[in-house]
Amino acid sequence: ISLFSNTGLSYAVIRSDYGPKYQKIVFSLSIWIGLLLAFMLILLAYPITLVYGNPDLLWPTIVISIQFISQSFTIVPLAILEKRFDFKYVGFVNFIVVIATISGMIVMAILGYSYWSLIVPIVFQPVLRYFLYERRAKFGIHIYSWKMTIFGFRKVRSLMESISIFN
Repeated sequence: ISLFSNTGLSYAVIRSDYGPKYQKIVFSLSIWIGLLLAFMLILLAYPITLVYGNPDLLWPTIVISIQFISQSFTIVPLAILEKRFDFKYVGFVNFIVVIATISGMIVMAILGYSYWSLIVPIVFQPVLRYFLYERRAKFGIHIYSWKMTIFGFRKVRSLMESISIFN
């Protein structure tokens, strides 16, 4: 999911010389992309149940779509930390999040939540990750209008094209 929701936005933040306003625009763009991908998966939830012949897949698919949104919140704060070379803290956050996710899975399984014990902790994993990244990055939540986001997309796209040419 992070592969689809990131779409190279973190590299646009890491490799750019632009300041916080640019980062806020990229953050807004990541949120819009996350919302779009979540909406697309929600629309595909019913056809997925038809393909697999299992109507019980509807709600898990819809709940998993939330991860596109929650994952999009972590992209820019993580990129800011990586740009600052704060890899020790990023590794620490990943360790804490994995421990919390596994603990949540075990507790939910013991309480009898069946397959939900595998889905819910994974969906909320990026939320914990965001709050821990935000604690160090001190970035905040910034969502711009669609018009400003399109402007930002043009800047990000040109930077991503130049990165792909030289890599």
